Amino acid sequence: MRKYIYYIFTIICLYTSSLQAQNYRSNEKLLAEKESKLNELQEHFSIDSLTLNSMIYGLNRQIKTIEQERDSVQDYLASIVPSNHVFGTIKKDISINNREEEKDYFFNQGDTVQLINHSKHTYTLLASNDQALTINTKYIKPLEGKKKTTSLIAQYQIRMEDYQKIIDENPSAEWYEFDIKRVQKERDNYQLEYDQLVKEISILKEEINLLKTEISKKTTS
Repeated sequence: MRKYIYYIFTIICLYTSSLQAQNYRSNEKLLAEKESKLNELQEHFSIDSLTLNSMIYGLNRQIKTIEQERDSVQDYLASIVPSNHVFGTIKKDISINNREEEKDYFFNQGDTVQLINHSKHTYTLLASNDQALTINTKYIKPLEGKKKTTSLIAQYQIRMEDYQKIIDENPSAEWYEFDIKRVQKERDNYQLEYDQLVKEISILKEEINLLKTEISKKTTS
């Protein structure tokens, strides 16, 4: 009976030892494969990272250039907005309904308002929020007299038409925003590619260190 138990124990020990040896060889093989892959990745990364960083840097500069151009255009347009000094006073308390906003605007007798347009029977004035409102001429007393006021408004409208042409000739703020987002997306794709390479190398290094630790344990045990 004792011989049988010893025999079984010996077989188990030999089997365990064989498994450990197989695991050791398997780990060594896996380690060699991962180290080879790491060397290959690092070799590619040394080249690709330069290209990716160069692309990212160039696109960041391009974004900065677009932003500067946008700000320059917007500053220029803001600096040449036609001035308007045509005013009138409200003859009596009145409310004006703006159908677009579904809102009533109230004016008191004697209020001074800026006039920006006119027709035969109406003036267009600016409310406090720069909303254009139309009012019958009978409620407005032009400060410069009706004839001169009409002439001044016409001159202002001509300047506004010229100004609108300049606006139309330049890219809009929305266009710049779209262009910036386009370049940002391209830059982010390169950045993601770079980060993925770094992460892949980092994970591989960690796996190699774990395998080395495991192999070291088998060697010293």
